[in-house]
Amino acid sequence: MKLTVYADVLMLTNLYINFLLLRITSRLTSVKLGFWRTMLGAAVGSVFSLYILLPEIHFLLTAAVRAVMAAVIVFASFGRRRLKVFLRLFAAMFLSAFGFAGAMFGVWTAFKPRGMLINNSVVYFNISPLILIVTSAACYLITLAITALARRTLAPPPPTCKVNIDYGVRSVITDALIDTGNELRDSFTDTPVIVVDERVADTLLPCQVAHSMATMGAPPEQPVRGYRLIPYSVVGSNGLMPVFRPDRVRVTYDNNEREVSALIGISSNRLDGSFGAIVGHSILDE
Repeated sequence: MKLTVYADVLMLTNLYINFLLLRITSRLTSVKLGFWRTMLGAAVGSVFSLYILLPEIHFLLTAAVRAVMAAVIVFASFGRRRLKVFLRLFAAMFLSAFGFAGAMFGVWTAFKPRGMLINNSVVYFNISPLILIVTSAACYLITLAITALARRTLAPPPPTCKVNIDYGVRSVITDALIDTGNELRDSFTDTPVIVVDERVADTLLPCQVAHSMATMGAPPEQPVRGYRLIPYSVVGSNGLMPVFRPDRVRVTYDNNEREVSALIGISSNRLDGSFGAIVGHSILDE
């Protein structure tokens, strides 16, 4: 029995499915993706879905075409990224797409729903909206569960280093998380900022000075070298962070210790895990 493929149904269906895939990719990689950028990437993917109208081709060529499609969709959705980040997004998108396609193929094989067609790894539905939503939502949840499990199982531990900070006669050594998202810098000197929590700052500064700086942002009662407030922004909030200039900062990463130029910012929130500081990856590259 032949199935008539309607281009509008095909593109709307794949717009919806690509939207779900991009949400999975965003969650899998922890890279923020707004609604409209998700819609842009999904729209690009829906145009690519017209690939289903071509005669069925060899699966290796199909995989190559899908790889190019995924790269274009990732670029349209997430914009320009460093190569390492782009490849991670690309791999997550490809993994999500194959997982979702596998779940859909399972539904198609098990139930052979009328009005459902898979060709060249593109899914086409000409079924009721309710069945489409229920089926795709189930596949979305299955794919999300599988990718989350793969992320927990295969993801490498977060990169860490040790930071040695000297200020006056005091010094502290703490474990630090290397965060590629931490690009905080002093807007006047362009000096990078290492963020520490109060526990670390208390070791370096006179009693209660770190607490008053972190919680109130008020000038400290005792002089603190290089004290000032710099603006910061994180997901869901923004504000001013107190910083000061230490005498010396040494970072030990991959068994190599070197001195770096950095300001110390004090966070009013306790950092996750056993880490006492957050270091931007750019500090290691300077």
